[in-house]
Amino acid sequence: MKNGTILVTAAVDTEIDYLKEKLKNLKASEMYGYTLFEGKFEDYQIIILKTGVGIMNATISTMLAINKYNPEIIINEGTAGSHSLDVKRGDIVIGDKLVYIGGYKTPIKGLNAGSNSLEWIITDFQHKDDKDTIEYRADKDLLELAKKINDFQYGKVHVGTIGSGDVFNKECDRINYIHSNLDTLCEEMEGVAVYKVAQTFNVPVIGFRIISNNELLNEHYDVKYGKYSQEFTCSFLKEYIMRK
Repeated sequence: MKNGTILVTAAVDTEIDYLKEKLKNLKASEMYGYTLFEGKFEDYQIIILKTGVGIMNATISTMLAINKYNPEIIINEGTAGSHSLDVKRGDIVIGDKLVYIGGYKTPIKGLNAGSNSLEWIITDFQHKDDKDTIEYRADKDLLELAKKINDFQYGKVHVGTIGSGDVFNKECDRINYIHSNLDTLCEEMEGVAVYKVAQTFNVPVIGFRIISNNELLNEHYDVKYGKYSQEFTCSFLKEYIMRK
């Protein structure tokens, strides 16, 4: 049995500062070098985990938090870079699916033959077919609940595939290559780890990403957008708690 605790994970301070302000009786703690904040939202216990950047940090910290708090659900939120002309800065992407985009296999080339990232095969090395990448899906009930949120005012709400890995792509041709092969709407650096760990421990999970940059539209990264994914998360928390 879960204990009535919601775990919210995000990588950096600008992705959690607004949420912290919304919690009552906020308490901070450290766990093996990772920072957590505990408080009440609508009289519901919320744990905010600052995972740090990247797949390794997100994996380790999420496992530790699940072991300590036994949450009933996990929400992963934060910023992301768009992979589509139709997904603009200020839009929200609800992660129906998460795919790993940090693994690749290059063709054989000799010394001084050069390198071309558009020839690299995206893979998670878990299949005989190198082109296959496992898809980690959001919890169906949480996904349907997220789709009901209608008070987001900064942009459009999209539902689709988020690419995740230890990469920050700013080359438009590379972005288009990933988008065309995996149908990704955006990319970030922690979500696939959170989804994988949550599902390993049978914890329902959902993820929200605000688009903070779109290189295809020459919309470069703007830190202020980190607040907006937190506002969307607050709306989701209200819906979830009200349903309970």
